[in-house]
Amino acid sequence: MTAPLRAIKPDAKQVPHFRHESSRECPASAERQREIALDDQVVIDLRDLLLRAWPGATVCLDLPEDPGSQEPGRVPPGWMPPAIVVSGPDGPVVIERPRKLPDPEQTQRRLHAVRARYGSGARHVWFLAKDPLQFAKCGKLHVAPRGHDRDVHVTVAPTEQQLAIIAAGGGVYWLDGQQVLIPYGVHGFTHTPRDNEDWNFTDWRRGHWHKVWHISHPLPAPDATRWGLAPLSLHQMTSTKASFSLNEARDLMQRLEDVQRARGRRRRADARELYTTRHTPAPPAVAETPGAGQLIPPGAAGAAGHRPGAARGSRPDRWSGAERA
Repeated sequence: MTAPLRAIKPDAKQVPHFRHESSRECPASAERQREIALDDQVVIDLRDLLLRAWPGATVCLDLPEDPGSQEPGRVPPGWMPPAIVVSGPDGPVVIERPRKLPDPEQTQRRLHAVRARYGSGARHVWFLAKDPLQFAKCGKLHVAPRGHDRDVHVTVAPTEQQLAIIAAGGGVYWLDGQQVLIPYGVHGFTHTPRDNEDWNFTDWRRGHWHKVWHISHPLPAPDATRWGLAPLSLHQMTSTKASFSLNEARDLMQRLEDVQRARGRRRRADARELYTTRHTPAPPAVAETPGAGQLIPPGAAGAAGHRPGAARGSRPDRWSGAERA
């Protein structure tokens, strides 16, 4: 027979998820018992960390799912460890800290169990460990948030379970020591030339300007091509009592969006300028006047302008001798 672990006080020792009414040894294998102990310890470590971050907050452990419906004396292979429940003025915050994310079916079961026990208004957040395989799939993103120094953000391809958590209104974060990684959506796209725009830049520095990305936040949109991860300290997230604050992360993401919009305006302006340069007709050539470019001796212009005899029809050879005199 199994009995769920409803709560653990901060000063209590670690206890198993279940107990047996008889004195027989636990039928679970030694490896399974070791995995359960590791799962619980990871949760308890985070619980202790949150207690230090939120002095006076009510923090306990709970199993949203009732294992009593399972086969007596056994814990299913995909059974999740207890959740951390923080009671605050804005309702409970249910925090998951699995060593590894369960399969999609188990994730959905946990989402439904939390909603059924704590109501739709409860915040359901998941702190995940960094999976080397997931983090190695995508490259890094070079960013320059408005008013901040340039930085490099890790990007990941979300899994089916992570997408399901976001779709249910939950939060997915990665916890690496005291640092938390907050996801935002990265949407890659290619600029489609508009009227009076030319994106065929010959300058190699601008040759890739038609390929760009835009951000979706504070939760990544479902159609994001990948997730960028904004770093934040756990202290910054827990600055609000009994609730997770994403103000710092939201501010960083908004600064990224501001730069993105300015970048788009600049590149389109350059595309319009290039179009204008290539489609403006050349000015018509100026025809040269007879004798243009020939030097006129000093005084010749004045003499040529005062030839009254020429105006009266006199012969030019009479003036030629006077000019030589």
